[in-house]
Amino acid sequence: MRTGIAALIGGLVIPLDPLVGSDWRGLLERIRILMSEHGEGPVVLGLPLSAFGRHTALSREVERLAAFLSQAGLEVALESEVGTSAEARDAGVEDRRDGRFDSAAAAVLLKRHLGMP
Repeated sequence: MRTGIAALIGGLVIPLDPLVGSDWRGLLERIRILMSEHGEGPVVLGLPLSAFGRHTALSREVERLAAFLSQAGLEVALESEVGTSAEARDAGVEDRRDGRFDSAAAAVLLKRHLGMP
């Protein structure tokens, strides 16, 4: 599993090191560490919908992750991730399958959620 991570730090959305090869509990631990370092806020998860805006097997998995994080006491928001990879690619980020591209796409997603250009 590769999970791109971005955070709002000092008013800027910053892509952070991705989480690679971890399970949901590892992701929860990383989120809690980030919140202790940078402050609390909602966790925004990208919802991978089909090109027609329909739910997929992966989007249902993300919804289950959202429920897991909510049960752990976190505020969770879901945001369609349609187009985030294209925007990250347009910004010049290469997909090397190391997770950094995923974090760049997560930054696009977080900016979209926050209404930032």
